[in-house]
Amino acid sequence: MSTATPTPATPLEAASRYQSAAVHYQALAANGDYDGCLPVQDEMTMCRCQLAAAGRLDLIEAA
Repeated sequence: MSTATPTPATPLEAASRYQSAAVHYQALAANGDYDGCLPVQDEMTMCRCQLAAAGRLDLIEAA
């Protein structure tokens, strides 16, 4: 088992993951799967935090 620390995502990777999660979230919410929305919200929050730390919230138009 590896003990290496994962490399932080680049801002473009985080933005891509955020946008993908946002589409998935909308689909889950439209189908009433609110329990399924929770882990997707966590992913979106993590991406927003990474983008905020990099000063690149502009990549998801949340600045």
